[in-house]
Amino acid sequence: MLAYCDVQNINIARRAVRLSIGWLPLWKRREGFDFGEAIFDAHTHTSIFQHYTLVPSDALCYNVAMKNALMIVLLLVIVLVLSVGCTPTTAKPTFEYSEYYLNKVAFFDNENKAYASQSVDIVFLGDSLTDGFDNHRYYPQYCTLNRGIAGDTTTAVLQRLDVSLLDIQPRVVVMLIGINNYNTMFDDYELLLQRMHTEAANTNVILLSLTPVSNSLADINGRIALNNVRIKHLAERYGFGYVDIFSPLYDYDNEELVAAYTVDGIHFSQAGYEVIVDTLKPYLIEALGK
Repeated sequence: MLAYCDVQNINIARRAVRLSIGWLPLWKRREGFDFGEAIFDAHTHTSIFQHYTLVPSDALCYNVAMKNALMIVLLLVIVLVLSVGCTPTTAKPTFEYSEYYLNKVAFFDNENKAYASQSVDIVFLGDSLTDGFDNHRYYPQYCTLNRGIAGDTTTAVLQRLDVSLLDIQPRVVVMLIGINNYNTMFDDYELLLQRMHTEAANTNVILLSLTPVSNSLADINGRIALNNVRIKHLAERYGFGYVDIFSPLYDYDNEELVAAYTVDGIHFSQAGYEVIVDTLKPYLIEALGK
């Protein structure tokens, strides 16, 4: 059975699909010629489409509706691919290294040497949302390393996975990545999981959902919610943990990141980080036993 937060995230994605292709006024739930709504069924989670009937009010509406029907079929195919998962390619993507990126990677390498004789409890892996996180303040009871780099994408994290994670082999890794390339994040997201699964077999992997955004970016929250469904499915496939931090950060009335939890519509305020810390805490206690 789906948790309430899963149903809400799926419904957010459903609303976004309806708004983006503008077909809703042309469809009614009646018997007749059916097409599928390209979205997960929020009640049973056993079908990825719901049936609707095209009711053209005139020739113009009919033409528009048929175009929209083709778009729906295309979206259905896309969601099928997202839900089932593609076989990831093993080819290494090209990537341009910024000076900040290179400096951070060099810092991580030196930090690994300093911690070579210690057991690291948690590595936090991600982009600016992780880079700006004061892990020592919030988790003084653990030996933690912050491996976030502002501006990073899934591709960038894949390029630095050795120095960021595999060379240190922590007990737990918490990964939050994908918002900077949410449209293409699954090109290599599963490659990250594959390498963690095979090259860090003794590390407990916890995947965090992508987080909501607000202000001028709020219209992508539907896509973010849909991506989170895929992240959860991948976590289950690889036997990794998954923590939904989208729901506790989301303002369901205004359909965006809660204003008090952000400083700019993307990055978190102290209050926002505290919500994430509180949400993650029981999972870390379970993984680390303390």
